[in-house]
Amino acid sequence: MTKLVNNRWTEPAIAPFSGKGYYDFEPHISPDGKKFFFLSSRPPQGKESKAGWFYQKIWMMNKTELGWSEPQLVNKPVNSEENEFFPSSTNENVLYFTRSGKAGKTRIYKSLLENGKYLEPEMLQFDIPEKGLLFNAYVSPKEDFLITCAQGIDSTNTDQDYYISFRNAGGEWS
Repeated sequence: MTKLVNNRWTEPAIAPFSGKGYYDFEPHISPDGKKFFFLSSRPPQGKESKAGWFYQKIWMMNKTELGWSEPQLVNKPVNSEENEFFPSSTNENVLYFTRSGKAGKTRIYKSLLENGKYLEPEMLQFDIPEKGLLFNAYVSPKEDFLITCAQGIDSTNTDQDYYISFRNAGGEWS
C-alpha cells in the first residue's frame, strides 16, 4: 500500500492485513469503494494452515471509518471445495470470479449479493472449445463488457491471450 501525503506517494509497504505467511493476490475494490476483495491462501476458520497454494479462496474487507475491517472469507456458495480467485464486482453488487474445478475446468462465474449473502454462482456461457480456458475476468462496473484471459480458444491461441466480450441487450455475452 501507499498513501498520498503532501501531494506525494509514500514508499510502498505491505498492507496491514497481508504479509502474515500467506499469499494475498488479485486485489479488487468495489466500484462504490466499500468492499475490498482479494485472493488468499490463508486457511478458512477451523482449517489447519498449509504451505503454498493449498487454499485459493476469495476474501473480503469492508470499508470502515478507521480503514478496512479484518478480512472475512466470502460466504458459500462463492467459495466452495474448488479454487476460487480473481474477484471483480459491479455497481449492482454482482461478484464475478474464476473457479477452477478438480476436473481441470476453469470457468468464470457470477453471484449476486442479496440480503447480505451471495447467491448460488452461475457459470457464464461462452462458445469455446471443450479444452479452452477462460479465467481472470475483469468486468466493467456497468457489466457491459468483460476482459478475460483465455487459452486454447483457437489454433492460434496456444499461450494466454486477452479477449474482450460485450453484453448484449438480452444479457448474453459475445
